[in-house]
Amino acid sequence: MNKEQQNMQAQFNKKVLEINPNHPLIKSLLSKVTEVKAADPEGNLSADMIDLLHLLTHGALIHSGYSLENPLDFQARLFRQANVLAGVSQDDQLEEVEIDWEEEEESPEEKDPIAEAANEMTEEQIIEPVE
Repeated sequence: MNKEQQNMQAQFNKKVLEINPNHPLIKSLLSKVTEVKAADPEGNLSADMIDLLHLLTHGALIHSGYSLENPLDFQARLFRQANVLAGVSQDDQLEEVEIDWEEEEESPEEKDPIAEAANEMTEEQIIEPVE
């Protein structure tokens, strides 16, 4: 392999993390962070905002081929944000859910006419394949 091929191979294998500063999401997040810093001299962001920023950064790292130092941290942040989006509080308790396993009767629209006809056939109507 010559030097040019080695350089091309190195560039192909090189991991690149790119953040598009013109993307609407990045612009919106920058605006929110700027607002917080203007309102609070210490610039304290909410835990949800910090989680979201970490998730975006970690997601970009994963997409770019990098591994995370602490994937459990990523998973915990992801579930916290999913709970926020779903409106589930961290204080919500697990509730036992009873499931009725009895089969429900199908509505007329759900009935399969071919299966229904096969079930109604008598032995005389069933034709066995000939070998």
